[in-house]
Parts: sequence; structure tokens; C-alpha cells
Amino acid sequence: MRTKFNCIAVPGRAPGESDVMIRLSRPADEPALRRLADLDSRPDLDRGAHLLAEKDGALIAALPLAGGDLVADPFQPSADIGLLLELRARQLRGHAPAIRSRRRLSIHIPILGH
Repeated sequence: MRTKFNCIAVPGRAPGESDVMIRLSRPADEPALRRLADLDSRPDLDRGAHLLAEKDGALIAALPLAGGDLVADPFQPSADIGLLLELRARQLRGHAPAIRSRRRLSIHIPILGH
């Protein structure tokens, strides 16, 4: 899936590393966001756009773009991913035209499995 999107790929993956993709949510992500919120015991999921973190194709964390609390899979290490989502959210809030462009943004960052 890397061929269609602007990505940062880090060559030379160490054993136990996985790619994490950060992207903006879209309406089709609503069921996956609900499942993630249920896993995190968060029945009140914030409305609006979210930044999503996917690891090996599975949604593991989400952060409301307008601000709010991280929703994360409790069975996956998410502290570093939460920091990445916060950083990206701050970048996007400072550059509103990038959000309106409706371009899919993704970043692949190797994360060591814990």
C-alpha cells in the first residue's frame, strides 16, 4: 500500500518491528473506531475527524483531530504511538489547508514490539 501515498520508510527493519501508518479517518472507518472505543472501554467516542494509527493493517489508536483523549487498543503498546498522533495533530491544526485538501496523509514509522 505504500506506492499510492506519501510515506517515510525506514530501511533495515529489526526483528519485532512493524510499520505504523498514521492517516486521517474517513466515514468508512466508523465501525473500526467503534470497536476500538469498545476495547478501550470508551463508550463516548468523540465525533468528527480522527487521526488513526494502524499497525499491520489493524487500527490500534485514534485521536480526535479537534482535540480530545487518545483511544487505543489496550492489548497493543501505544504510548509512543499516542505521542506521534499528538505531534501530527498539532501539525495539521497549524496547517488547515492540508486538512481541506482531502489528500490521504500517511507516515510509516517502525515501532519495536514490546
